[in-house]
Amino acid sequence: ETLFDPCSTQDIKKVGV
Repeated sequence: ETLFDPCSTQDIKKVGV
């Protein structure tokens, strides 16, 4: 699992980019 991955929609939602 990447901390910051703009390619992953789940990550974006998690980080809130």
